[in-house]
Amino acid sequence: MIRERAPAEFELIVHIGTGKTGSSSIQGTLRDNQERLREQQTAYLGLMGEGSPVKRFPWQKASGWPELLRAGRRRAAVQLEEMLSEAIGAWRSEGLSRAIWSNESMFVQGKLIVPILTALKRQQIAIRVIVYIRRHDAWARSAYLQWGLKHKTYHGPIRPFAEWRRDWQLKFYPSLKVWLSEEWSDMAVRNFDACGDVVVDFLEYYRLLTPQFAIARVNETPNPVALALWALFNNQFYEPILPIQLQRMLEQAGLLVNQPGGCDLAEMLPSEEDLLSVKGDVEEDRERLNKVLARFGQSEIDTSALTHKDFCVTQGQINTSFLLLLKRQFDEVAQLRRRVDELSGSAGQPEEAGDPSNRQPASRSETSNAEIMNVQKRGDLEEPVFVMSTAHAGSDLVQRLLNCHPHLVLWGEHGGFLNGLGKAYAQMRRQERFPKVDSENAGPALLLPTLQDPNAAIEWANPISLTGFEERLRGFVCDYFGSRLRGDMRWGFREVLYNNMAVLNLLRVLFPGGKFVFLLRDVAEVVRNRLYASEAMEEWSFSEREEREVQVKKILREIGDHYRVYRQFLAKNPDSSLLVHYGELVASPNGLTKMILEHLDLDQAPYDWDLAQTAISGQVAMVKQDEKLMAFIHEIQSALEERPT
Repeated sequence: MIRERAPAEFELIVHIGTGKTGSSSIQGTLRDNQERLREQQTAYLGLMGEGSPVKRFPWQKASGWPELLRAGRRRAAVQLEEMLSEAIGAWRSEGLSRAIWSNESMFVQGKLIVPILTALKRQQIAIRVIVYIRRHDAWARSAYLQWGLKHKTYHGPIRPFAEWRRDWQLKFYPSLKVWLSEEWSDMAVRNFDACGDVVVDFLEYYRLLTPQFAIARVNETPNPVALALWALFNNQFYEPILPIQLQRMLEQAGLLVNQPGGCDLAEMLPSEEDLLSVKGDVEEDRERLNKVLARFGQSEIDTSALTHKDFCVTQGQINTSFLLLLKRQFDEVAQLRRRVDELSGSAGQPEEAGDPSNRQPASRSETSNAEIMNVQKRGDLEEPVFVMSTAHAGSDLVQRLLNCHPHLVLWGEHGGFLNGLGKAYAQMRRQERFPKVDSENAGPALLLPTLQDPNAAIEWANPISLTGFEERLRGFVCDYFGSRLRGDMRWGFREVLYNNMAVLNLLRVLFPGGKFVFLLRDVAEVVRNRLYASEAMEEWSFSEREEREVQVKKILREIGDHYRVYRQFLAKNPDSSLLVHYGELVASPNGLTKMILEHLDLDQAPYDWDLAQTAISGQVAMVKQDEKLMAFIHEIQSALEERPT
């Protein structure tokens, strides 16, 4: 069955798992050492082609396997083969000779994957398959800890192991048999329990290991205390719960690595026999004390059995006590944060006479405009982040990804209240008679305290000039979005209603240090998403073709207008603006996120990549497919491009 590998132009190593045999650590190591792999003419494809230089399919992401299968097995097979062929073709053109594809889901999907790999062999591609087999009982225990306790994948309370495994049969051979039925250039079946470090074993088997390799450790079994806390926490929820809900708190407390020592209070306390021995040891001393007590008219020391004191404490009482302590600590932290906000809000105030210890911080409502302006001139508040997008183009994902950085808070949509101010500001600038700077503003001198000259021109008398308006508006916007933040945080927002030059120019004037991110998405996909999100879609099948055309054309023109505004603004402000394509973000979330962080001048070191991965998994879902609808949209789109009227 196994034969020597014939010379081939390209070699594809296919690591098929199994699960719970260190696959995540192998994948993490390959992902983190891609430069070292390249030095050995080797590329890493990732789990689902996210490492391919060619991105054509929305499922090309680490979590894309379920999305691929929803397309149907026949279409999935075609798309997988296309993805592999295109990736290998691109790597061949770069001069690479080998690639690695690792995904433990392939082990049980041999009937889908094996024919695809067999077809690749006909393209002078050598296929080398490797699988790790683990003893059944150890596999079952590890799987239960991962998916039964730490990541509860089922509904209802936590199930004991016996009940959890009742719904499935643990058999490896039927799936392995499918892979053994084909002749590969090499087939390696490795005993996980006998190979030692599985990551090192994998790298050594393919002669990839060098001293420079950084070995990743992913999904290692937590200590029992952490597992018990996970089980207790997850048992409070009926629905499935991801590990991330508790993981960060356990990490910060060091409980994932270090197991705290414990003690049994019942075993520590004295027993009845211990207390009887005390009475026996002190008999002589007690008799002497009784004589002294009698001389002073006191009764003798009691020698009857002690009244029982119940020191019994249940685990539930301990857990509840810790929960109450955590709640109190949480409340105290919240109070400290409010106190910091209050102190920040009163920064720069002149000190009052008298004892400073008696002084109370001014509330937000009592703080003057000058004090607010003094606070808002802090540099980080004047370097905000603006994410602009047309509706239903995926800006929610960008917002979630950016909020994984501890030094940035990106708020959500707010009804576009700056649109009116943007139009008003543009109108002010166009009016020649509107005072532009304070030295030109004669309004207060003309009207305060009363009309000074009955014949003076007062039609454009204003309390402040255009620059004064800018200062106060800047203070209001900073206070609205930034007043609740720590001193080391920047603010920003994402909005789908600011797709016009008036408000974009206003934001540019108010915040010269601000950064803009414009999100683009395939226009037809945006139209489809809008149609499905609208109430009109319910009547789509009953409407006439002309009505559908009008509806689609309207959306297409609106999106086109928005994208033209983005590019127009980008052309005038290239240093502060960045165009991001949603399809590229979905295909390569880490790479595009890094690019966005660089554009925003945000340090990548504190960015929470684990939290970002969870956000991606929860947000990037398969959109409803409708080939007829997409064909209709493309038809109208083509007609508009030919006749842009």
